[in-house]
Amino acid sequence: MTRGAQKEPSDPSSGPVSNGTAVEELAINIQNPNYEIAQRLYELKSNVEFTWILEEWEKQFKTSQDSKRQEKVRFKHAKNELYQWIGFYSVFQGVVFTVVALSNNLGCRQSWGPTSLSLIASLVTIVTVHFKLLEYAKLKTDVERRRIERKVSASIKSGFIQYCP
Repeated sequence: MTRGAQKEPSDPSSGPVSNGTAVEELAINIQNPNYEIAQRLYELKSNVEFTWILEEWEKQFKTSQDSKRQEKVRFKHAKNELYQWIGFYSVFQGVVFTVVALSNNLGCRQSWGPTSLSLIASLVTIVTVHFKLLEYAKLKTDVERRRIERKVSASIKSGFIQYCP
C-alpha cells in the first residue's frame, strides 16, 4: 500500500473498515456497539488466567440462576397449594349449600348435619391456610437470609469486609 492510499471499502455487510486512526475506531464503536464487547472477549480468551476466571464466573452465574429458578418453583408450589385449599373449600361449601337448597324434606331438626359439615370444612381450611401461609413466610425469610449470607460471604472474600471472629 502506498503512502496516502486508503483501503477500499468492502462489502457493507462485513462491517466497517478502519484505517487505524482513533477517530475511525470511535466511529466503528458508535456504529457497532458490540465491537468493543467482542474486542474485550477476545482479549479475555487470549489470556489463560482470564479464561479460567471467566469460566469460574460463568459456573457461578449458572449456579445462581439455577438456585433462583428453584426458589421460584418453590414459591409457585406454595402458592398453588394455597389456591388448591381455598378452591377445595369453595367447592365443598357449594356442594353442601346446593344439597341444602335442593332438599325438600330438610327441616330445622336435620339442619345440624349440613351446618356441622360446613363448620368442620371451614375450620380445617382456616387452619390449613394459616399453616401454609406460615410455611410461605418461612420460605420467604429463608430465601432472603440466604441472599444476605451470599452477599456477606462475597464481601468477605473480596476483602471489602474484614472478618473478625
